[in-house]
Amino acid sequence: MTYYFNDWFSMVKELQSTINIFSDAGPDVRWVGDEKGFAGSTCWSTINRTSLSIGNASIVDYINKGDPKGTDWLPAECDVSIRTGWFWHKSQSPKKLSELLEIYYNSVGRNCVLLLNVPPNSTGLIPESDVRRLKQFRRAIDTIFSSNLALKCSAHASSQRGGESSDYKPENVLDDDHLWTYWAPSERERRGQWIQFRAKTGKIKFNVVRIQEAIGLGQRIKKHEIYVDDGEMVAKGTTVGYKKLHRLEKGAVEAFSVRIKIVKAKGVPLISSFGLHFDPFWNPLGEVDS
Repeated sequence: MTYYFNDWFSMVKELQSTINIFSDAGPDVRWVGDEKGFAGSTCWSTINRTSLSIGNASIVDYINKGDPKGTDWLPAECDVSIRTGWFWHKSQSPKKLSELLEIYYNSVGRNCVLLLNVPPNSTGLIPESDVRRLKQFRRAIDTIFSSNLALKCSAHASSQRGGESSDYKPENVLDDDHLWTYWAPSERERRGQWIQFRAKTGKIKFNVVRIQEAIGLGQRIKKHEIYVDDGEMVAKGTTVGYKKLHRLEKGAVEAFSVRIKIVKAKGVPLISSFGLHFDPFWNPLGEVDS
């Protein structure tokens, strides 16, 4: 049958102009292309809306990754259920904590919005088992990210826009403003820009690296690498966007310094926030919960 999406969207915008409408094709927020809660390891907020249409299976890979040359700002939303399916069944249980954290790192940690479905049971209430898992999930996220070990470091960079007296200093990435204060390298430094963090006292033990761009000024980073101490690479990736979370595949690292190297970018890279965190639930050799 024919759906009058454009007419519906127009009416909704007329009645509530600030609303964000979600579908395969936006017009404000796009589906990520799967129901696992995983965005592409490369995920651009930009895309070409003219290439999208609702219900078109051929665009799944495209909407999962976005488009660096896209003309429309259409961030991806990861929709996934806390259970196997979207509806409650007595025979099913909520996902394990390790699964929910995997979803978090692959959605929120890949420049996306996460929408976690929690279905009511036959009495119209959220099952107690799901409530317990949600509380456990919340506590786990707070445990991991409430402490930023990078605050024990000093920040240095390959260059700074406007010189040392400007407002674009590397220390900006360690303040509380994750949007409008940021480090910007010199525009004359075309390649290999880096920002480094050195521990003030002793080594720092971490297994999660968080990087955030000044997303209000666009998404720019196309490729980056993370090094510790004597030059060992511990992680690498493509896009960063609002938030990129690297959960180190080899487990925890103890280091005096951490360096973020920008390998490729669409424009001058602008990093607004940086974090080193320890995830006690992360065991790359196997699961730790039930």
